[in-house]
Amino acid sequence: MVLRMRITLAFLATALMAVVVSFMLASMVHGAAVAALLSMLIAGGLAAGFGYVFGGAIAQALADLNNVILRFAKWDVEGVVPHAARADEVGDIAKALKASSPTPSDGARATNRSRIARSRDGSPPSSAPKS
Repeated sequence: MVLRMRITLAFLATALMAVVVSFMLASMVHGAAVAALLSMLIAGGLAAGFGYVFGGAIAQALADLNNVILRFAKWDVEGVVPHAARADEVGDIAKALKASSPTPSDGARATNRSRIARSRDGSPPSSAPKS
C-alpha cells in the first residue's frame, strides 16, 4: 500500500506542476493552442520522468528479489536477502523470502557447498555410481 501511495503522490505532483505550467504558459504565450500544446508536452515529459525514476527503482528491487529466488532454487541459501528493511510491498516480499529461506545445519551447509561447487564445474553428483 505504501508503494501505491508513493506512485499516486508522484502523479498528483506531476498533475499540479502541469496546471501551474499551463497557467504560466497561458500568461506568457499569446496563442491558446500553442500554450496548450507546450503545457501538454511539458506535463508528458514530467510524467515520463517520474515514471522512469519510480519504475526503475521498483524494477531493480524486483530483479534483486528474483535473483534471491533463483539462488534459493539452487539451494544456495547462505546469501543476504536484500530490501528486507523497506517498509513497502517490496520489503514485505523480501521479509517473506527471508522467513521462508531454510537454515541448514552445519553439515547440510557443507553438503550444500559441495553440491554448488559440483554444479558449477559440471561434475556429477556424489550419489552417481563411480566407474
